Amino acid sequence: MQKARAGVPVDCSLPFAPDASIAISGVSVTTITDRDYTITVTSTDTPSGNATFSLPVGQATLGYFEVRHSVLDSELNAVQFTFRISKTTIEAVAIDPANVNLTRHGHGVQSAVPTSRVGDDATHATFRGDSPGLSVFAVQGASTQALPTTTVTPTETTTPVTETLTTTAPTETPATATDDSTTESGTSTPGFGVAVTLLSLLGVALVVLR
Repeated sequence: MQKARAGVPVDCSLPFAPDASIAISGVSVTTITDRDYTITVTSTDTPSGNATFSLPVGQATLGYFEVRHSVLDSELNAVQFTFRISKTTIEAVAIDPANVNLTRHGHGVQSAVPTSRVGDDATHATFRGDSPGLSVFAVQGASTQALPTTTVTPTETTTPVTETLTTTAPTETPATATDDSTTESGTSTPGFGVAVTLLSLLGVALVVLR
């Protein structure tokens, strides 16, 4: 770029193969100073350099592109990328076009780039992403395939039942012995026995005297 004016976007259309599964078709750069600079955009299947991208759960990566440049991020006011993804690729990878996004890896930090779908033709969907700088990017999208779910089967827990057996010993009542024999009780009149004896003796004496 030569004689770029501060605050004025410089739009560049990039050549791409019409049948490419993913391609960068344009870039727009706005600087905060008047200056010349160079930009080179390269599409790759793997991230270059030390860029390492973590892939969120349920996301798929379609490709990467790297931007080499002679302008510092601190001299940039805005950067906008336009890229195309073939509909065949979208269907094959099973991603939702509404959730396609750019992810940037710059200065050792991974960050999401605001991305929107801006158009379609018969073979491709077109997207646009607004980045704060130039570096390495990944094109990712949320999968339309349902994530596997784990069904947790409740485990039946058997609680042991503690039975307390209480045994009551029969109470033995001591048997009371009952004497069935008849107790004869006599009632004696004081002096009765002595009187009988005297009368007997008196009777004997009278018999003798006669």
